[in-house]
Amino acid sequence: MSVPAPLFVVTAEGEALRKIMRAATPGELLTYARVREEVGVDLRAQRGLWTTAAEHLLRHERIVFQAVPGEGYRRCTDEEIVGKTTAQLEGLHRQAYRVVKTGQAANVAALAPDARRELETNLTIAAATALETSPTARKLRAANGAPAPLSAAQVRAEYAGLDKKARTACRAGS
Repeated sequence: MSVPAPLFVVTAEGEALRKIMRAATPGELLTYARVREEVGVDLRAQRGLWTTAAEHLLRHERIVFQAVPGEGYRRCTDEEIVGKTTAQLEGLHRQAYRVVKTGQAANVAALAPDARRELETNLTIAAATALETSPTARKLRAANGAPAPLSAAQVRAEYAGLDKKARTACRAGS
């Protein structure tokens, strides 16, 4: 009986990288040269190592980094986190708009009922996302007072029953 490979393997380089990332103060720049010197890894060649470490620190320790092109990565201050979330929402808005445009290219009359339902669901979600993340909608929310943000516990409770298998089953119409 074979044992499946673990999804996440802690490496010495990854742990050393997380250690210096943790030690960085908000606003501090971790240059590529410093990381190469202290960890012995060229992050430009091994971006996956950085990505894994940054995602781990975000998920477990609420530490956020932002790329500084050509230099390295800066640990974000609270104000920089606000700017990063704004940029992420702008990207989400553009992606949702592209989903709507792509879906509109389909010949709905030629689709099987299950495929039509899936397309209509996708377009509804994408259109709502595009509308809610538009710059105008965000400015209005900021001016009129945005509702209280959802806590992590509320988000987990909302999506607790939706594992990957359930979402795939819903998509397949099972």
